[in-house]
Amino acid sequence: MTEFEDLFDDVDAAFESLKLSSHDETAQRRAGRAVLGALFEVREQLRLGLGGVYWMAVENDLRGKIGEGVIVIRGRMTHGALNDIRPSFKLALPGPKFFPSAYAYPGMNLTWLELDDMQPIDRSELERRDDHQRYASCIAGQMVLPTLNVAREFFRDLSRSTP
Repeated sequence: MTEFEDLFDDVDAAFESLKLSSHDETAQRRAGRAVLGALFEVREQLRLGLGGVYWMAVENDLRGKIGEGVIVIRGRMTHGALNDIRPSFKLALPGPKFFPSAYAYPGMNLTWLELDDMQPIDRSELERRDDHQRYASCIAGQMVLPTLNVAREFFRDLSRSTP
Protein backbone atom coordinates (compact mmCIF):
# COMPACT_ATOMS: atom_id res chain seq x y z
CA MET A 1 0.00 0.00 0.00
CA THR A 2 1.39 3.40 -0.97
CA GLU A 3 1.46 6.36 1.37
CA PHE A 4 -1.38 8.03 -0.56
CA GLU A 5 -3.49 4.87 -0.48
CA ASP A 6 -3.03 4.72 3.28
CA LEU A 7 -3.96 8.40 3.66
CA PHE A 8 -7.02 7.99 1.45
CA ASP A 9 -8.14 4.99 3.50
CA ASP A 10 -8.20 7.38 6.49
CA VAL A 11 -10.08 10.02 4.48
CA ASP A 12 -12.63 7.46 3.28
CA ALA A 13 -13.18 5.97 6.76
CA ALA A 14 -13.66 9.41 8.31
CA PHE A 15 -15.96 10.45 5.47
CA GLU A 16 -18.11 7.36 5.99
CA SER A 17 -18.29 8.08 9.75
CA LEU A 18 -19.49 11.60 9.02
CA LYS A 19 -22.04 10.30 6.55
CA LEU A 20 -23.46 7.93 9.19
CA SER A 21 -23.49 10.45 12.06
CA SER A 22 -26.42 12.56 10.88
CA HIS A 23 -28.36 12.54 14.15
CA ASP A 24 -25.57 12.76 16.72
CA GLU A 25 -23.94 16.19 17.15
CA THR A 26 -20.91 14.84 19.01
CA ALA A 27 -20.32 12.15 16.40
CA GLN A 28 -20.69 14.76 13.64
CA ARG A 29 -18.11 17.02 15.27
CA ARG A 30 -15.64 14.18 15.75
CA ALA A 31 -16.12 12.73 12.28
CA GLY A 32 -15.95 16.21 10.72
CA ARG A 33 -12.65 16.87 12.45
CA ALA A 34 -11.34 13.49 11.32
CA VAL A 35 -12.29 14.13 7.66
CA LEU A 36 -10.77 17.60 7.69
CA GLY A 37 -7.61 16.35 9.40
CA ALA A 38 -7.19 13.47 6.96
CA LEU A 39 -7.80 15.75 3.96
CA PHE A 40 -5.23 18.17 5.36
CA GLU A 41 -2.63 15.39 5.59
CA VAL A 42 -3.25 14.44 1.96
CA ARG A 43 -3.13 18.07 0.88
CA GLU A 44 0.16 18.67 2.70
CA GLN A 45 1.77 15.65 1.03
CA LEU A 46 0.60 16.93 -2.34
CA ARG A 47 1.61 20.54 -1.66
CA LEU A 48 5.08 19.54 -0.50
CA GLY A 49 5.58 16.99 -3.29
CA LEU A 50 4.29 19.13 -6.15
CA GLY A 51 5.28 22.63 -5.03
CA GLY A 52 4.08 25.27 -7.49
CA VAL A 53 2.35 22.65 -9.63
CA TYR A 54 -0.02 22.08 -6.71
CA TRP A 55 -1.07 25.74 -6.63
CA MET A 56 -1.49 25.83 -10.41
CA ALA A 57 -3.80 22.80 -10.16
CA VAL A 58 -5.81 24.53 -7.41
CA GLU A 59 -6.20 27.72 -9.41
CA ASN A 60 -7.14 25.91 -12.64
CA ASP A 61 -9.74 23.54 -11.20
CA LEU A 62 -12.89 24.52 -9.27
CA ARG A 63 -12.48 21.30 -7.29
CA GLY A 64 -9.08 22.57 -6.14
CA LYS A 65 -10.62 25.82 -4.92
CA ILE A 66 -13.23 23.79 -3.06
CA GLY A 67 -10.46 21.61 -1.58
CA GLU A 68 -8.56 24.66 -0.36
CA GLY A 69 -11.80 26.21 0.92
CA VAL A 70 -12.46 23.10 2.99
CA ILE A 71 -8.89 23.11 4.32
CA VAL A 72 -9.42 26.68 5.60
CA ILE A 73 -11.63 25.49 8.41
CA ARG A 74 -9.61 22.42 9.36
CA GLY A 75 -8.12 24.07 12.41
CA ARG A 76 -11.43 25.33 13.76
CA MET A 77 -13.79 23.44 16.00
CA THR A 78 -15.72 21.55 13.37
CA HIS A 79 -19.08 22.09 15.02
CA GLY A 80 -18.41 25.82 14.72
CA ALA A 81 -18.34 25.56 10.94
CA LEU A 82 -21.06 22.97 10.39
CA ASN A 83 -24.74 23.70 10.61
CA ASP A 84 -27.63 21.24 10.69
CA ILE A 85 -30.23 22.35 8.20
CA ARG A 86 -33.61 20.69 8.23
CA PRO A 87 -35.71 20.95 5.09
CA SER A 88 -38.20 23.15 6.93
CA PHE A 89 -35.47 25.77 7.32
CA LYS A 90 -33.65 25.31 4.01
CA LEU A 91 -35.56 23.51 1.34
CA ALA A 92 -33.29 21.63 -1.03
CA LEU A 93 -35.16 21.02 -4.27
CA PRO A 94 -33.77 19.20 -7.28
CA GLY A 95 -32.26 21.69 -9.69
CA PRO A 96 -28.98 22.90 -11.18
CA LYS A 97 -27.26 23.13 -7.78
CA PHE A 98 -28.90 20.22 -6.00
CA PHE A 99 -30.17 16.78 -6.79
CA PRO A 100 -30.48 13.78 -4.49
CA SER A 101 -27.36 11.65 -4.45
CA ALA A 102 -25.32 9.50 -2.13
CA TYR A 103 -24.22 12.66 -0.30
CA ALA A 104 -27.34 14.84 -0.43
CA TYR A 105 -30.64 13.32 0.55
CA PRO A 106 -34.04 14.19 1.95
CA GLY A 107 -33.95 14.86 5.65
CA MET A 108 -31.28 16.51 7.73
CA ASN A 109 -28.23 17.64 5.77
CA LEU A 110 -25.17 19.38 7.13
CA THR A 111 -24.23 22.67 5.51
CA TRP A 112 -21.21 24.91 5.93
CA LEU A 113 -21.92 28.14 7.76
CA GLU A 114 -21.58 31.52 6.14
CA LEU A 115 -18.32 33.16 7.19
CA ASP A 116 -20.04 35.82 9.30
CA ASP A 117 -22.01 33.15 11.18
CA MET A 118 -18.85 31.49 12.53
CA GLN A 119 -17.89 32.76 15.95
CA PRO A 120 -15.18 33.54 16.79
CA ILE A 121 -13.00 33.36 13.69
CA ASP A 122 -9.40 34.34 13.16
CA ARG A 123 -9.71 36.29 9.92
CA SER A 124 -5.92 36.57 9.55
CA GLU A 125 -5.87 32.79 8.90
CA LEU A 126 -8.32 33.27 6.04
CA GLU A 127 -6.41 36.05 4.33
CA ARG A 128 -3.58 33.82 3.11
CA ARG A 129 -3.67 32.40 -0.45
CA ASP A 130 -7.12 33.88 -1.09
CA ASP A 131 -8.56 31.49 1.48
CA HIS A 132 -11.31 33.90 2.52
CA GLN A 133 -12.56 34.16 -1.07
CA ARG A 134 -12.31 30.43 -1.65
CA TYR A 135 -14.37 29.69 1.45
CA ALA A 136 -16.92 32.42 0.79
CA SER A 137 -17.42 31.57 -2.89
CA CYS A 138 -17.06 27.77 -2.89
CA ILE A 139 -17.95 26.47 0.56
CA ALA A 140 -20.18 28.78 2.64
CA GLY A 141 -23.81 27.71 2.61
CA GLN A 142 -23.09 24.51 0.65
CA MET A 143 -23.89 21.00 1.83
CA VAL A 144 -20.97 19.44 3.69
CA LEU A 145 -20.86 15.92 2.27
CA PRO A 146 -20.92 16.91 -1.42
CA THR A 147 -18.20 19.55 -0.92
CA LEU A 148 -16.02 17.17 1.07
CA ASN A 149 -16.47 14.57 -1.65
CA VAL A 150 -15.41 17.07 -4.33
CA ALA A 151 -12.31 17.94 -2.30
CA ARG A 152 -11.55 14.26 -1.72
CA GLU A 153 -11.81 13.49 -5.44
CA PHE A 154 -9.65 16.48 -6.41
CA PHE A 155 -6.89 15.37 -4.03
CA ARG A 156 -7.24 11.74 -5.15
CA ASP A 157 -6.95 12.69 -8.83
CA LEU A 158 -3.98 14.95 -8.13
CA SER A 159 -2.24 12.20 -6.12
CA ARG A 160 -2.36 9.96 -9.19
CA SER A 161 -0.22 12.48 -11.05
CA THR A 162 2.55 12.52 -8.45
CA PRO A 163 5.73 10.56 -9.07
